[in-house]
This record gives sequence, structure tokens and C-alpha cells, in this order.
Amino acid sequence: MGLTEKLEKVVTGNLSNVLGNERYERFRKTQTYKYMVDTSSLIEFTNLTSAAIELAIGIEKEKILYARAIATGSMILTGRVYSAYRDWAYRVFNISEKEINLKKSVVDVLTTLTFVGPFYAGILYITKVDSKKIPFALLAFLIRHIALSMPKGKYIDWKRRVFGLRPKDFNRIEKK
Repeated sequence: MGLTEKLEKVVTGNLSNVLGNERYERFRKTQTYKYMVDTSSLIEFTNLTSAAIELAIGIEKEKILYARAIATGSMILTGRVYSAYRDWAYRVFNISEKEINLKKSVVDVLTTLTFVGPFYAGILYITKVDSKKIPFALLAFLIRHIALSMPKGKYIDWKRRVFGLRPKDFNRIEKK
């Protein structure tokens, strides 16, 4: 049994113990559960990588914290919507969760840039980041998402598995 399976057993077992097995199984099938898993995945991955890059390009620490707070708020509102958009793109391009290839990477990058890019630009503007640093932040955003969209997608898929969700729970293709 691998780490993912062990974590899934612990997480789903604990949730089942707290809620009761029948209530847990009903809850696991709800949009609320999917929302919580997807949104927390995005908040964790995005805030960690964004803060590191913003710090590296010289954005002031208080502005980074402010930007991460705004980003967290926007991810709470849009996290599941983004994941549903990504799942939709996977269906359109016939991509399964287990595939690791250029097509999946390109779709991950495109869904991130087209969905998240405008939010990030708005967050930089709202937090009054020095206008001279915004182009560097947007360039770093582009480079980061070309490099990290696939790992972010894998993290979302991994966390879904840990929390007992499968591709079929998202109307995604499940190839063996």
C-alpha cells in the first residue's frame, strides 16, 4: 500500500468515524465536499508558490500577505469553479487523470492562464503593487504556470484521491 492509499484510509476513516459511515458516504457525493477538497488544494498550492515568487521578485512582505489574503478569498469563491473548468477541458480533449503527457500539460497551462490570469492581474492592481513590478509579476506568473500547472493539477488529483474522490465523481474519463 502506497502513501496515497494510506493517507486515503486515514482521512476517509477519520471522516467516517466522525460522521458515521452512511453520513460520510452521502457527504462525499455532495458538491460541498468536492468544493472543500478542490478549493483547499488550490489555496495550499497557489499561496505557497505565489508567495515564494513574489518574495523573490522583491514585492514587500505586507503586500504579499495582503495579496495572498485577497487570493484566498477569491479562491474560496472560485476554486471549485476552476476545477470544474479544468475537468470540462479534460473531457473536451479526452484526457484521463492518470495520463502524463504534453496534451495534459498544455490543457493545464491553458486552463490556468485563461481562468486565473485575470484574477492575478486584478489582485496586483488592488494591492497597489508598484506599477514597475507588475510586469515582472505577470511574467513570473506566466513562467510559474507554464512550469507548475501540471504539478498543481497532479496535486489536485492526488488530494482528491486522498479524500476518497475518483475521476467518475467529476464526470471525468477514467482509464485503467
